Amino acid sequence: MLLIIATHNSDKLKEIQQLLTGLAIEVKSADDVGITEDIVEDGHTLEENALKKARYVAQKSRELTVADDTGLFIDALDGKPGIYAARWAGEGASGKQILEHTLSELKSVPLEKRTARFESVIALVSPEGKEWLFRGIVNGSLAKEPHGASPEKLPYDALFIPEGESITYAEMPQQKKNTISHRAKAFQAFADFFKKQKNNFLTFFIFTLGGLFWTSPALAHVSYVLGKEVIEQKKGLDFVFLASAFDSPQIVVLSILAFGILALGAILLKRSIFFVREIAFVRKEAESYHDLIPWMLRLTLGIALIGAGTDGFLISPIMPASASEGFLQILTGFLLLSGFLLTPATLLAALLFTGMIFRDPASIIGTLNVAALIAILFIKGNPRPGIDDIFRIPLFTGLKRYDFLSPLILRIGLGICFIGLGLYEKILNPHMAQEVVLQYGLQGIVPVSAAVWVLGAGIVECVLGLLLVVGLQTRLVSAVSFLVLSLSFFFFKEQVYSHITLFGALSILFVTGAARVSIDAHFRKS
Repeated sequence: MLLIIATHNSDKLKEIQQLLTGLAIEVKSADDVGITEDIVEDGHTLEENALKKARYVAQKSRELTVADDTGLFIDALDGKPGIYAARWAGEGASGKQILEHTLSELKSVPLEKRTARFESVIALVSPEGKEWLFRGIVNGSLAKEPHGASPEKLPYDALFIPEGESITYAEMPQQKKNTISHRAKAFQAFADFFKKQKNNFLTFFIFTLGGLFWTSPALAHVSYVLGKEVIEQKKGLDFVFLASAFDSPQIVVLSILAFGILALGAILLKRSIFFVREIAFVRKEAESYHDLIPWMLRLTLGIALIGAGTDGFLISPIMPASASEGFLQILTGFLLLSGFLLTPATLLAALLFTGMIFRDPASIIGTLNVAALIAILFIKGNPRPGIDDIFRIPLFTGLKRYDFLSPLILRIGLGICFIGLGLYEKILNPHMAQEVVLQYGLQGIVPVSAAVWVLGAGIVECVLGLLLVVGLQTRLVSAVSFLVLSLSFFFFKEQVYSHITLFGALSILFVTGAARVSIDAHFRKS
């Protein structure tokens, strides 16, 4: 297999060839195939520059092409030089001049504040126009003076000290650098992708089946794993990007086939006496846990509030909290956990949630399930087990007659939350979710384009949300969502409190089922 590297930088080409050692790939430079013209890197992001170079060379050579763009982001200089790392000392500046300019800009910055990160984005473009992106990031710091001999075209190697190391890139043996560098991480993601392409048909088919439940939770709450600056940069509708998910007819055919197999499987299971008997047993056992729901509600909300308060956020990990708001959340969380002054504590939780919505109305999109949990806790008015119950402290129980609506409230809250996240974070702002795909190397796990990941996640999240709202197969949707959310939770290594309300809501729905006002209830009656 021939792979063209869209570069005229011999140092970079040599490094890339070493990184791809062991793969069945013949690597050539753009010069090797007669493409000698320089491509103007006038994009505003690493992705734009990498894609521009790869598209141009792929179109001219009619071969699979890789291009990369790398930036150095120095915290003390507000992210400079960023994507202009090779040019910020002036066009045509030598490596020595770039180093001198960088050190001049940092001369008043103490060593402990010289933190920076190297970031590489690799674009892979096929002659047919298919595109994939891979990212590698290494955090570190910049030395006071150059150490080691860096290649002319890689001058920053003499300054950059990776996090956890005591020497610069330039001082390291090339073999070590090739295992820890930003470019190495990006190319490792590419290499993983390439290896899995060998079984692409089978892999994609499995992905399409499993993706009905995996893609959505895997990208749930995109805003929780991206910084505010990144979110603002990536906002915006891009139908062309989403439509690229259907560039290959194979994707459409396999998607239809996967849905057909799932539908057939569901029909066959419904006709299985063993399956029906087991489902009836599970339903009966789950319904026996109804008396534990108030305790589950208090645990869920209590842990979420204490976690958010101690981390300095107001309910949502994207909403900073003042010191007083943090204290109130911690206090409310402990009151809920202990079942002490339950009515005032529930009202205080509702007040904190309202405060978050007033500050940022858009935050309700991903937190409506929290509002539903608070509302159900207030309706139930059950302090068992807790201090209020032990000491017979009175609490408000005037809404208990509406307890039959609790599953409906929770289904609507959680369902609209899923639909809102699917629409806002994937369909309407697809590059936000694309950034998560790139940062976490999800294309290395399942080798399909970022567009397929994002569109699949958006559609599936909306479908799951709709199923919850209408109450169709509620226990099944809750159980599978809980399982996959658990796996993705460990993969993304997020804070416990950020998703504890989802875990709690799904657990409660598994106990209650859809209950009244649902398609499930309609079918049971008939």
